[in-house]
Amino acid sequence: NNWLLTSEYGKQEDEYFNNHATFFDVQTCVYSLFTGKQADVRRRLDKITRSRLDSQIEADGSQPFELDRTRPWHYSVFNLSAFVKLGLLGERVGVNLWEHVTPKGASLQKMIERFFPYVSGEKTFEKQELGGDLEVDELGDVLMKTADRFGVGNYRRQLENLKTLSGGKYDVSTALCVLTHPILDGPVTSDADLFDALDLDYKGLEKVKADVERGDYEAAKH
Repeated sequence: NNWLLTSEYGKQEDEYFNNHATFFDVQTCVYSLFTGKQADVRRRLDKITRSRLDSQIEADGSQPFELDRTRPWHYSVFNLSAFVKLGLLGERVGVNLWEHVTPKGASLQKMIERFFPYVSGEKTFEKQELGGDLEVDELGDVLMKTADRFGVGNYRRQLENLKTLSGGKYDVSTALCVLTHPILDGPVTSDADLFDALDLDYKGLEKVKADVERGDYEAAKH
């Protein structure tokens, strides 16, 4: 972590204006937590990460520095995922980024929900994406991690819409199971705990449910 903060390369990344800097915060905060430096994490999130939110997001939740890239959808989701990671890290040290509102009136929730009209099919993404396809897996991960903070019902609907947007490629079943039966607060200590945390009545999990009811957890995992 010291090298990241003091090397010329690290300093350049820290001073960057887009996802480079956001992920720099993720890296340094994770390393600081690992080494027991919670105060350093708190200080960076409270001062630097908040300022990045202020400078990188427009009032409607759009990210102009990412939209100028050759893969604007990918980099917008990519940068958003970093901010979500920082929001989760903030929960560990008492910094609430979820409710941070920028001078322009933007927030993490607006960043996330700006994608909803595209996901639902209400609007077509206005920028050209190099390669054509709009990646959905990382956005699905963002929705799973933030649904209980901003509205499970609405986020659940958007997860279902991701399957349509991806032409049926996105496997939404696990995501919906997690939203229906949130993972236990403590560590999962047994196979029974794991499957108890899932919605085994969800369509497509019939075989898994039958295996669990027989107590054959190894079969249920495959």
